[in-house]
Amino acid sequence: MKKLFLILLASLIFTGCSNPELAKEELDKGIAFLEEYEKEGNEVNLDSAMIYFENATKHDKSNAEAVYYLGEGISRRKWAFGQMLTNDPEKVRSQTIEASDMFEKVISMSGDYEGRINSLHPREKLDAEWGGLALRYLMAGDVDAAKAAFKEGKSRGAYSPKVLEYCRNLLMGCPEGAVLVTGGDLDTWSTLYLQVAEDVRTDVKTCGFDLMGIPEYRKWLKNDGFPITTSDENLEKIKAVRLKKRIMYPGENLLTHMEFVSRQNSADSIPDSPPIYLSAAMPPNKRGDFLIKEQLEGIAYRIVDTIGSNIVDVERSLALLYGEYTYEYLPDSIPEQPRLIGEVLPRNYASSAMALILATAEKDTATFTDMDREQLTAAVRGATENFPFVWQIWAVSAEALRTHRMNDMFEDIKKKALELYPDNERLGMVLGG
Repeated sequence: MKKLFLILLASLIFTGCSNPELAKEELDKGIAFLEEYEKEGNEVNLDSAMIYFENATKHDKSNAEAVYYLGEGISRRKWAFGQMLTNDPEKVRSQTIEASDMFEKVISMSGDYEGRINSLHPREKLDAEWGGLALRYLMAGDVDAAKAAFKEGKSRGAYSPKVLEYCRNLLMGCPEGAVLVTGGDLDTWSTLYLQVAEDVRTDVKTCGFDLMGIPEYRKWLKNDGFPITTSDENLEKIKAVRLKKRIMYPGENLLTHMEFVSRQNSADSIPDSPPIYLSAAMPPNKRGDFLIKEQLEGIAYRIVDTIGSNIVDVERSLALLYGEYTYEYLPDSIPEQPRLIGEVLPRNYASSAMALILATAEKDTATFTDMDREQLTAAVRGATENFPFVWQIWAVSAEALRTHRMNDMFEDIKKKALELYPDNERLGMVLGG
């Protein structure tokens, strides 16, 4: 408390005329306290960070970075390691507006914000702030208020068309009644926005993997009809478990339970349980060591009891990627160092496309049939026509075609690739020209 008192005293002393250098010092101190809060959860550190952030904005009103971090601090107070999901919805609304105002101010001040980022770019923070409020209303049973929150968030700049298109594709690829586990902020909130605000695929049950670490959220999922059979008491007790080489976090623990309940060959399975899908937007470091089996279908992984000879469902992925998905908002290129997660999402399409090419080409040349050639042709053509902005697409396509001696198509791909990427030495080595 003494440290906090001194910080408060300093905030009274250091107010006055503009001082950009002092603002930077205050901001750096605030960021250090915020980092300590995120490690330890001590609210005194967050209180200290907020004082420094407020001081920084007073010392330099043009410092967009200081305003961003002030909004980040307000957001942290709102979420408070999951407490938001039990707080009074109107309190959460007040905090949402306060945080949103800060992030909107940053955008109006700087356009393309170039400052430091703690969790998300200010444009994408809007998605999480208004999505969190909508979720709180949903958990309170007020669907109309949730819909209104989502629409207000969109009017303030949340939920970009390119991310909504990606999440619409994600939903449309799920069979009726499926469970979809989203992997991060963007696909979680935009998917929920589509379902609540626009009534898109409301038959699909969606849940956020990161949110599954919160006990109240787990119990709400159970009450909402997800394939969860364990008691509320057990859901409350789920903790991170240290395995031999890694930690199993609560979200994976619950996901493993849902997978077990959904197995048709399990004694504890629920008859006609829904299939479970994982969004491909879930980073590999989250799902890389899951104790479950999965098969790629488009931009989602279906959890399966067993995997046959292929980790990609070739026919389903071909149908989704080059038949059912829309690509109205695909970019012409992807920045070398993207600052928005939404700028990275198109790579998920390309990653699935490359996995599909590799899956169609994995057979030995001696057993490669006419049907295999047709599928490889479709996979290569679809990938290079829809995702030419990822140079690895061309490399994987060329190698697959060369392996199976599809020489005419190889030469065509080689020519187009070299025209698009004349200075890419790595691609040139693969192409041999």
